[in-house]
Amino acid sequence: MNKNQDFLLEIGTEELPPNNLITLSDSLREEVAKGLNKKNLTYKKIKTYATPRRLSLIVYDLANKQKKETVLQKGPPLHIAFDKNNKPTKATRAFAKKCGCSVEELKTKTSEKGSWLIYEKTIQGSPTKNIIPLIIKQALENLPIARKMKWGQNNYEFVRPVHSLIMLHGKKIIPYKLFGINSGNISFGHRVHCSKKLIIDHPENYIKKLKTQGSVLVDFNERKKLILSAIINESKKLNGTPIYNEEFLNEVTGLTEFPVPVKGSFNKEYLSLPKEVIIATLQNHQRYFPIASKNGRLLPNFITI
Repeated sequence: MNKNQDFLLEIGTEELPPNNLITLSDSLREEVAKGLNKKNLTYKKIKTYATPRRLSLIVYDLANKQKKETVLQKGPPLHIAFDKNNKPTKATRAFAKKCGCSVEELKTKTSEKGSWLIYEKTIQGSPTKNIIPLIIKQALENLPIARKMKWGQNNYEFVRPVHSLIMLHGKKIIPYKLFGINSGNISFGHRVHCSKKLIIDHPENYIKKLKTQGSVLVDFNERKKLILSAIINESKKLNGTPIYNEEFLNEVTGLTEFPVPVKGSFNKEYLSLPKEVIIATLQNHQRYFPIASKNGRLLPNFITI
């Protein structure tokens, strides 16, 4: 394996709460970044992805092992480190024992504040494959989940039941077991449009393979832009504009894996109801986008995704 390789994590789940999808995704990125930095594993950037049935991220150019680290331990001041015969004192011998070295291996450091014994040790970095699983485990445990679920006959807890796990560094699977599932390189596509398992041979192919073979757009922002463009274009065909806010748009984005707009209509008689009632019914109960005319009046139409 080369020194730096992209790393892919995918947690395949049952349908996640759409209103919390962005929060979960952002928190996963922050927690993984925190763990990598703490463990001296270098990388270029982290990009997260989220759909109703998966949380995933790619760590780009993740190092194959930790950076070497020089550990310095400060010992007793030089004036009490040796006696008048230049023999090591009890304090020096105790310091050497604590460091796991001989007195001869200790060095002297001098500054304007004085001189004292030190011990320097270079620690060779551990392989990434030994460290990253523990970082991921800790990151998942730290996600802001108000109420965790249990499933099956086990005691595992997560926001929703977990069914698949990918840990891929370059082309190599990093073996680990989470939620009773062994890590691998198998993903899954759209619940309706893709019944086969998808083999992810490298993190760089993840997004494309899910889109072309799995009918899944894993990038939350890509789906959001697609939905926004679609509802605006479809509304124009009806000489209207869609009614929505950012929170509602995010919720609909969190409910879809491959957005397709569908126009619908309802009986004009219902327009006699208060505008707020119709909008609340369409949005809160059906997740539909109401459409308003140029003068602000509701049209008997809607767009669903």
